[in-house]
Amino acid sequence: MLATATLLADSRGAQAADRILTDILYRGTVRIATAMGAPPYGFKDENGNLQGYDIDIANLLPMQLGVDQDGHRRSRRDAADQKGRRHEEGHC
Repeated sequence: MLATATLLADSRGAQAADRILTDILYRGTVRIATAMGAPPYGFKDENGNLQGYDIDIANLLPMQLGVDQDGHRRSRRDAADQKGRRHEEGHC
């Protein structure tokens, strides 16, 4: 029983990932979120440029998929504020 449940969960996860990839390829853009202020994963250098492992992956992924990267940048607070507004408006 547990093995069956695990297989079903893995299958649903794979289907969801396939759906996400299909949507990205259809739109031709990908939006990637990463936390900043966590060197060496994501941080701003002395010139204010985004640097780190996560940033490198975020820049490579669109190139590998042959899509554009959505250049939208916002803080965690901005994202939370927008989510709250969408919830208040009944969009969630």
